Amino acid sequence: TGSISPEVYKKIEKHYQNGTITPYSSGRSGHNFESTVLLGSTIKPLSVLIGLKEGFISTSSTYQDKGITSFGREGHETNVRNSSNHVYGSLYPYTAIEKSSNVYMVDMIGKKLYDKYKSKGIGVWDTYMKEFGLGVPTGIGLPREYLGDLNYKAEAKAGSVQSALVYASFGQQGRYTVLQLAQYAATLANEGQRIKPQLV
Repeated sequence: TGSISPEVYKKIEKHYQNGTITPYSSGRSGHNFESTVLLGSTIKPLSVLIGLKEGFISTSSTYQDKGITSFGREGHETNVRNSSNHVYGSLYPYTAIEKSSNVYMVDMIGKKLYDKYKSKGIGVWDTYMKEFGLGVPTGIGLPREYLGDLNYKAEAKAGSVQSALVYASFGQQGRYTVLQLAQYAATLANEGQRIKPQLV
């Protein structure tokens, strides 16, 4: 009849839209999950590239990973640890990615961005994210494409710019669609060239 009862619509409203390009669950379990996800450790290759581009590190730089680091005002520091409290010792940039070191990303990228740019560091981070297709349309042209949640901007306002950059450096400050994540991974593989996704 071209219509649907409110009861039936309520059951499907979060599942009928395309979860590849929207935050809707699109068929995922009944736990009210969104299909936008945090970058997590997938950001670490880009964090290292940012560190290289900004001159914070070189490909041969070493860093002593002690498994924990801190940031914030003296006497009010917040600690960041590696997953499972791992201590990785001496790391090059590529081994920091391989081992997925949170503390490397914090000390060598997040805190250094803040030290260099202060409050403007969020804009610098945002520019890099967008160059890799995060927080911008993918170009696929599908209607109602969601641009993601730029949590680092909210954290900078509610918390501090330093905490936003620290948490962003290891993937805790941005939620994106599946298609954005796929385009981001392809952009890394294409040595920074972002290509518009195509439906075949």
